Amino acid sequence: RKPKPSHLLAGRLPGTPPAPTVEVVPKRQLKIRWQLEVGTIATAVAVRSIGGAWQVYDGSSGRLGPRGSQPVLAPCCEVLLDNVDLSFSYEASVCYHSPAGCGPSSPSSSPTAAFFQPALVPALPPAAPAPLCVTTLGGILVRWS
Repeated sequence: RKPKPSHLLAGRLPGTPPAPTVEVVPKRQLKIRWQLEVGTIATAVAVRSIGGAWQVYDGSSGRLGPRGSQPVLAPCCEVLLDNVDLSFSYEASVCYHSPAGCGPSSPSSSPTAAFFQPALVPALPPAAPAPLCVTTLGGILVRWS
């Protein structure tokens, strides 16, 4: 089926986008990608750690912010989110904006895998000394291993 020209779609709200993809990339970053619909002028991108609150990606600063942040302008369909804590799993959702308004949010992406850092194991304290022994010569004998 041939897509309609964007000037014919300007008066209607966008449809539901497919779920975006989220990928962990080097330097503690998340790469979030989505497909654009014809007639989309911007995309709102929401991200959260699994079980956490949704935060909106601000297209002007490149950081997570409150609702009402600047959406990502078309034709961009990919963002990098810096300095994420990779001990959490993350998911994303997108929402298309058209001249007529905002459409519904996409389903959530598949969650990323969490990368657990091994905990540092503290050095073991020295072994406790053996009980004190009083010798028959009037001295004290202390032993430890």
